[in-house]
Amino acid sequence: MQRFVAYHTQSLLLVGSTPPVGGLERLLGGKSLTVVTGEADRGALAWLQGARYSLRLLPGRVRGGFLLADDRYLIARQQERWLLLDHPPTVVALKQQLLLALQGVGR
Repeated sequence: MQRFVAYHTQSLLLVGSTPPVGGLERLLGGKSLTVVTGEADRGALAWLQGARYSLRLLPGRVRGGFLLADDRYLIARQQERWLLLDHPPTVVALKQQLLLALQGVGR
């Protein structure tokens, strides 16, 4: 999955404070990254030290972690397996719901 993220994506939206892809911090060169997480989870973002990203905060905690990539892919861990969903309508709907949640809290 690291290779897929490294070579097939440009714009990433991480939901949660922990990356679903191990070593994600090394794959961010030349990519746009937005992190949506909870205010209580900010301390868990130390793995992003030195990376360029924009941060959007929701109140409390955000459980889990998944990536939305290029308005096309959903990337997540499902126990021991990877889930890679190539379905733009689903990804756009999730992204819109996140944006609505952020607007609702004024962030």
